[in-house]
Amino acid sequence: MRFMTLIGLCGLIAAAGCSGSDTSGTGPGGDYSATIVRTTYGVPHITADNYGDLGFGNGYAYAQDNVCLLMREIVAANGQTARYFGEDEGNVADDFVYTLLNSSQVIEEEFFPALTDTMIEALRGARGVCGRLQSIPGGHRHREPCGGLQR
Repeated sequence: MRFMTLIGLCGLIAAAGCSGSDTSGTGPGGDYSATIVRTTYGVPHITADNYGDLGFGNGYAYAQDNVCLLMREIVAANGQTARYFGEDEGNVADDFVYTLLNSSQVIEEEFFPALTDTMIEALRGARGVCGRLQSIPGGHRHREPCGGLQR
């Protein structure tokens, strides 16, 4: 009995340290909804009804915390670091490899066949990122300073 009381007390303490927000968005293929509850330390706990909603919530929470880092990674994955970051922070060799691997042919022949339906639903994080960017006043412009991007 004391053990169950201890577990209940721990649960109450953990719940008291959380703040929640419901997040939803619409994208091609459907509506998505997730609940994001953060601890006092800012750790997101995402609750959703299915993998698509979970992916959406994951993308949304990640964009809340790391939008600048995410945008930098997108530039790198598109093979455009030298174009946008210059010679000092860009990497022409990496850009070449990413551009080669990101061709439609490689993606269709190598990446798509390996995906299961569950994996595809979980990858809905892109819609969550878009949902977060659309929730920023003024559209897609991120108004918060982008610090901590040093390599």
